[in-house]
Amino acid sequence: MKIESFSWVADANHDGQVGLATVWHVLQWIYITPGNLLLEALGHVHVTADLFHIQASEQTGYYSLNSWFAALFSLLFWLCVLVELCNLKDFIQARLRSRHPQSAPRHPHHHWPHLHRP
Repeated sequence: MKIESFSWVADANHDGQVGLATVWHVLQWIYITPGNLLLEALGHVHVTADLFHIQASEQTGYYSLNSWFAALFSLLFWLCVLVELCNLKDFIQARLRSRHPQSAPRHPHHHWPHLHRP
């Protein structure tokens, strides 16, 4: 099975140089790839392809790739990745604190007991 989402040329203008336009093109490709892959997968299932008018296969053409639909799916994908990375950071910090309990942050009343009188 051919995956059209992976068919791309980094040097779009074929000048042989890496410039700002080339970097921008690569970043756009990285961003849109998750959405394109999902559309290609849905495009091979005839029921979903017909229901959502997805054209992302060799038989129907690849007109749905790089569309707003692909951009929306990619946005959702990258937001999930960002949330998971934030959760991973918290998880790692919690694990490090559990391994080294003496490095855990102390409560303010431990430093200033005279401020918390009954």
